[in-house]
Amino acid sequence: MPVTPQYSWAQTDDKIEIQIQIAGVHSRLLRHITQITPVFFNLNFPPYLLQIDFEGEVNPLNVKVILLQNKKEIKFIFPKKAEGEKWKDLIIDAGKEQRLQRRHESIDRLHAKQQEIRERRAKQRKLRQRAAQQRQWDEQKYLKHVMNKLEREEQEKCATELQQWTAVADNDDNKESIATAEIPAIRKAVDVDIKLSEWNYVVPAREDCKPPPFAQKSVVFGTSHPQSHGDKSSISITEKTPAFLFDKALQYITNKDYNSCIYVLDEIIDLAQNDSMSLMLAYCHKMQCFIALHQAGKRVTKSEMESLAQRALETVKSMQQLKSKQHCLQETDDRTVAIVE
Repeated sequence: MPVTPQYSWAQTDDKIEIQIQIAGVHSRLLRHITQITPVFFNLNFPPYLLQIDFEGEVNPLNVKVILLQNKKEIKFIFPKKAEGEKWKDLIIDAGKEQRLQRRHESIDRLHAKQQEIRERRAKQRKLRQRAAQQRQWDEQKYLKHVMNKLEREEQEKCATELQQWTAVADNDDNKESIATAEIPAIRKAVDVDIKLSEWNYVVPAREDCKPPPFAQKSVVFGTSHPQSHGDKSSISITEKTPAFLFDKALQYITNKDYNSCIYVLDEIIDLAQNDSMSLMLAYCHKMQCFIALHQAGKRVTKSEMESLAQRALETVKSMQQLKSKQHCLQETDDRTVAIVE
């Protein structure tokens, strides 16, 4: 069953004020829960329902609604249609059938008025859209006119320049001056000299240009890195002297490039067959590279290690024999010098 909320009313010469005690109504809901005609007021906010058939007539288009600060009361202010008229009571004193008939007639008139307003607004909206479309067409037409005018001016300018050029070209005395003044010279090809850098980072070929801190020098300037210590065809070293190659090998060991170091040490071994000291140093560094590769998880065969160790021992023996021979020769020379004296 709907509940009729408590309300109070008051009137002045030009308005009717109704204050309704109802809580929880938001201002956005008032449009959907109220229905106002000149002689009827309906407030439907479940479970509340308030229906009032006015004694007189009000202006439903200028009604004011005030939500009081406590949010538990709503105040409606209805302007009177006839100002100065005094109402004896808020609700009309009539029978139910008369009140219902009066109510329905007012609702029908309100719906008709609302439909008329909607149709008038739709008509005005169409007129505004048509006017906006016409303005857009006029703007496009004006822009097209401006573009056509600019094109015509450009064409006339080009035609005038062509006529002037033709008139000047007909004069034989001015042909040479026209050719030299207006025809640009043919551009010449430029050869760019490209040089390799000793760094593994591309930098301009200028003396004052330095590579970034993370750049390193190449394995050998003018050569490429070998893929493994067995691939000797991928590197070509220009200077093949033991001293130069030892410097390169030490650089590889510092950079932890053990494969390249092994390759350079093999070159030293091939060159220094008669230099026992160079051979001994080469075998020691090569053994160091094999041990580093083995610790790094690279595959090193046992036969290579044993062969390298055997050759190192043979070099040590040959060095000892050579040293003993040199000692014997030195003693012989000393004895010869003593006898002569």
